[in-house]
Amino acid sequence: EKMRAEQQERGVPSGYDRRCRSLPATDIERYEAEGLPFVVRLKMPLEGVCQLKDPIRGEVKQEYRLQDDQVLLKSDGFPTYFLAATVDDHLMGITHVLRGEEWLGSAPKMIYLYEVLGWKQPVIAHLPVILGSDRKKLSKRHGATNFRWFIEQGYLPEALINFLVLLGWSTGEENREILSINEVIERFSLDGITEHPAIFDYEKLKWMNGYYIRQSEPGRIIGLCIPYLVRAGLLSNPPTTEEIAYARRIIPLEQERMKTLSEVVELVGFFFEELNYPQGYDEKAIAKWMGVPHIHALLEQEIAAFEALPDWNHTAIDRKSTRLNSSHTVISYAVFCLKKK
Repeated sequence: EKMRAEQQERGVPSGYDRRCRSLPATDIERYEAEGLPFVVRLKMPLEGVCQLKDPIRGEVKQEYRLQDDQVLLKSDGFPTYFLAATVDDHLMGITHVLRGEEWLGSAPKMIYLYEVLGWKQPVIAHLPVILGSDRKKLSKRHGATNFRWFIEQGYLPEALINFLVLLGWSTGEENREILSINEVIERFSLDGITEHPAIFDYEKLKWMNGYYIRQSEPGRIIGLCIPYLVRAGLLSNPPTTEEIAYARRIIPLEQERMKTLSEVVELVGFFFEELNYPQGYDEKAIAKWMGVPHIHALLEQEIAAFEALPDWNHTAIDRKSTRLNSSHTVISYAVFCLKKK
């Protein structure tokens, strides 16, 4: 702290001043005899240029003299992350080290450490940062950034993987956005990564998740949705056999409209009310939707058409709703009534 304060007072960049870099042997012996605590640092070159061949950014040159002498072992004998990660990567046979671009400035220290240890340097690449819609570094002010939150909200793993892999990476095909995990494995290469920042588009993620929900087997979606209905108090905890059977008939009716699994409560909740009808009315909704001059006549027409059906089955309902251009809600409720019968 004293050294940093002196540097700030002189108006020079703060950092280790290398005062112990070339201590006389007599001083070293005296300090050891006194039992003074010490750290072990990486003695960086004071001249020369480090050349990094980054697969994403091309050839990057940095002067060694601008690097500080990195601490490798702390005074308590434990290694710093810098040393521990390097040794761990070497012993595990890691061939590629992918880091965020904010670590590009410390690349010379990593490269030189491999050199002094006599180890083969892995491929080192620096990935672009992820930005929010306002093109500022992604943070909580843009929305949730915790992976657990996305799972709790009902984002499918394959949707998250598909979305995240496209942040800063191009498939090489124009407008190709939906990729299975096997396709990602087959196509992925560092050549497709751009050095420009990626934008985390929450709406695009929700759209992509909706696509994967629609493509999933109904049985899978039913099983994933039931916990949301339990937490909302619409099903018992644990659900009875009858409740599960009932949910199996209802949830698929709204699977096409879901963008996240948690939306199931809002989409099918009214099916689980005591009388299977909403309790009360939203006055604003009535004013907005029922205030349209022709809506009453249109509803009367639909009611009469459905009541006149000679055979109350799925095919007849679907054919009649197509002719009337009925809303999805009307169709869902009609199918629901059919299945109850």
